[in-house]
Amino acid sequence: MKKKKNILIVLTIILVLILTSAVIYLNTYYKADESIEVMASKQPTITITDKEKYIELLPREKSDVGFIFYPGGKVDEKAYIKFMQKIADKGFNVYIAKMPFKLAVFNSNAANKIIEDNKDINIWAIGGHSLGGVMAESFAYSNQGRIKALAFYGSYPLSDKSLKESHIEVISVWGSEDKVADLDKIKASKDALPDTTVFKEIDGGNHGGFGSYGHQKGDGEAIIDSNQQQAIAAEATVNMLKKIK
Repeated sequence: MKKKKNILIVLTIILVLILTSAVIYLNTYYKADESIEVMASKQPTITITDKEKYIELLPREKSDVGFIFYPGGKVDEKAYIKFMQKIADKGFNVYIAKMPFKLAVFNSNAANKIIEDNKDINIWAIGGHSLGGVMAESFAYSNQGRIKALAFYGSYPLSDKSLKESHIEVISVWGSEDKVADLDKIKASKDALPDTTVFKEIDGGNHGGFGSYGHQKGDGEAIIDSNQQQAIAAEATVNMLKKIK
């Protein structure tokens, strides 16, 4: 009886440790370098609104093209405002999805809420960083009638979801110093993407440079700063959006 009791105590301790570790993991993430209020004050040409399910970035003249962005895994969605404002500055509505526990895998259909809330938008595109890119592609694959363009940033599609024969405009952008994403898989993804896909390597960029949240564990050292990397990626994105406008 005493032996069974001791086993039960040990199992309980192990379970508590597992649950504690899970809670700590799910609530630990890379935080944005600045608050949304500070970033908004620096962007007089666009309106930034922090909504319950997403962050909205609107240019002065509202566009009929909307770009939905899925953040990277375990990264604060606010860390992408600086990047996304560069796209909004060019006249496109941008929406940064908020993910449960900062993991897009828990809500790959987050774009549905954004699309439903903005029925005046006629043309939709989606993209994402790292894990966010994988989940964005999953949504695009299942919604090819609604999504006209897709952007990968340091990311690549799932092996079982091919858009090769689709009519979706696609770009894939990554940094040459990225040590987090599998660059071989990024480069090999052309086999699962349309022949018109634009592939662009940012010389000197890394994985975390698409956001503003400091150095990411395991990443390579960037040779250019994140502002430069984001400007290059934003230009590629804007060029893609102009094709579906």
